[in-house]
Amino acid sequence: MISGKHSKVIFGCIYRSPSSTPDDDVKLHTILTNLSTQNAVDLVIVSDFNNPQIDWESVTTEKSVNHSSQHFIDTIRDAYLYQHVTQLTRYRHGQNSNLLDLILTSSEYYISNLEYHAGIGLSDHLVLSCTLTVENKIG
Repeated sequence: MISGKHSKVIFGCIYRSPSSTPDDDVKLHTILTNLSTQNAVDLVIVSDFNNPQIDWESVTTEKSVNHSSQHFIDTIRDAYLYQHVTQLTRYRHGQNSNLLDLILTSSEYYISNLEYHAGIGLSDHLVLSCTLTVENKIG
């Protein structure tokens, strides 16, 4: 947690393995919804959630309601989080490109100047950079 004079920000980095189990997804849901309900706390989560089935423009998936991608959409909605990344972030020759790397926040206004840069070394994921501005809260 990063604390300032008038605000508290929880900054998290999460990696969700493509082989995550349904129990792992339930734990992730619980963690994110619990964090989002804490008063006077702002959330910034950067992650590779490995959910290529999600269409982030419409925030939908063609998978069944019991699929992990639908559970993740439900988690984002239940935790009142905003997803800021709009372009594909993973490129590998011979495979489909995907939007896997996300920036989630508790306000749609916290992220600006989001930029996409070439991966580092042999990584097939892009590097994301942005400006984070969290408004002071009186309290």
